[in-house]
Amino acid sequence: MGLSWGVLLLIILSSSGVHANSLKSVLKDSGIEVGGWINGGATYNANNPSDGFNGAVTFADRANQFQLNQLNLFLQRAVPSEGSEWALGGRFDFLFGTDAIYTQAFGISAFDENTGEPSDRGNWDLNLCCKSTRTYGIALPQAYLEAYIPIGNGLNIKAGHFYTPAMRPFPRRTISFIPVPTS
Repeated sequence: MGLSWGVLLLIILSSSGVHANSLKSVLKDSGIEVGGWINGGATYNANNPSDGFNGAVTFADRANQFQLNQLNLFLQRAVPSEGSEWALGGRFDFLFGTDAIYTQAFGISAFDENTGEPSDRGNWDLNLCCKSTRTYGIALPQAYLEAYIPIGNGLNIKAGHFYTPAMRPFPRRTISFIPVPTS
């Protein structure tokens, strides 16, 4: 995965003729956006379950304790949807927190909520860290390339791993940080 993003970055930088002395200039000149958000919270459960599990909920599934729900970082380069020049871009998302098991694109959580046994879900971003806990994890909910091809009225093509089959954004927490100024 790292090699393909490195190759993508090299193509983007060399095709745009960027000769920058700083990372900020390189990102701005190549149209790459780096960003993210962080969200944490706690859910109170008056029943005080002995295993700390809130039951049939997804996000905020831990009872009476603070959770780092999402530390999400992304790298993206948007492509136009019109024009006469070819363009290449994409997006890569990295998420750490208690929401990780619910933002992986498997359709089921990493563990059976009733027995605690691991679920058989494939291995795209399974077990990247935190095998000792069923609470925190890492998810790579999106990693895709996008190309604009100036044929006819223009053609946008996306290929890769998406959070949803409809290529919709995944559940985002709203506190933004790590802004990269574009001016």
